Amino acid sequence: MKKRGFITVIAALLALMLLLAGCGTGNGSETANATAGSDKTATAAPTDEKTDATHPPAKENVAKIILILGQSNAVGATQFAPMKDVLGEEKFNALKRNGYDNVRIVYYAGEDNATNYYEKKLATITVEKLFDKVRFGKSLTAAMFGLEMGIAEYLTNAHPDETYYIIKVARGGESLKPKFAEGGVLFEKAISMCEGCFGVLEREGYTPEICAICWMQGENEAGLASTAETYGKSLAELAEALRRRLAAYAPWGGIPFIDGGISSYWNFHEVINAQKAAFAETSPINYFIDSIALGVTYDKEPAGNPDLAHFDSESVWMLGQEFGKYIDLAYEKVK
Repeated sequence: MKKRGFITVIAALLALMLLLAGCGTGNGSETANATAGSDKTATAAPTDEKTDATHPPAKENVAKIILILGQSNAVGATQFAPMKDVLGEEKFNALKRNGYDNVRIVYYAGEDNATNYYEKKLATITVEKLFDKVRFGKSLTAAMFGLEMGIAEYLTNAHPDETYYIIKVARGGESLKPKFAEGGVLFEKAISMCEGCFGVLEREGYTPEICAICWMQGENEAGLASTAETYGKSLAELAEALRRRLAAYAPWGGIPFIDGGISSYWNFHEVINAQKAAFAETSPINYFIDSIALGVTYDKEPAGNPDLAHFDSESVWMLGQEFGKYIDLAYEKVK
């Protein structure tokens, strides 16, 4: 009897231990499941940087704007005929005839007969009519082209389903001051054209946003040591004024400023380019394109009598593509 009683007690104790263990396992599982559920909820909806407190929601129906400003190498004073050998006849003819469907341009090349911008038409014109397709001939003459072609080539390949709008205001032979300084004729022309174009875009439901300002200038100042040495100050003033006057159309992170270096043809090109590079270092959204390092040439065209003041055709194309890369990079940072 004593032995049977002892066995009964042991069995009862074992049963109680199993019961308690089962309850403990159940409670632990529920706690673990609750914790796992909480973690899943927290990670399922991560904070979106474009909708958090430091970044406003994305704008609706954005029209991506690119500004090209400067003197003759911004205008495009290079003959495009030699590009047939570079691109091949089929592509050359297609670009000459049709251009790029998704990169469009309105321009003022320094003369009333070298423009497709007519202020009197703004009240009734459509966006499609205001901005032409980018193609050869949107320059000082119908036989020339500028940076817009390479920019369009790059952006079309990189973003074939997106549309970009270029506003080009440039004139050959101009120094930065006085006409591109705030209050100067070309500075105010650029602001006026932007505001006019943006009004047409807004009327059709677009939200204009400036992807970048592309600046190609400095050749005039490179002729003398005195003007070359003060170029950096004028450049900084220009960028500040443009950003201030166009602030209503700036992306969240500000307006990128992309500056192209001048060629080695000019006496004090090293002084000018050094100041351009130094200015680029003053802001994470300032950029300098070293055109000389890129390999641009200016002494081959026209054959037998080269125009040394202007880049050769393939170099204009190549430099434009480099601007396109920087536009893409910069806008991703600020939009």
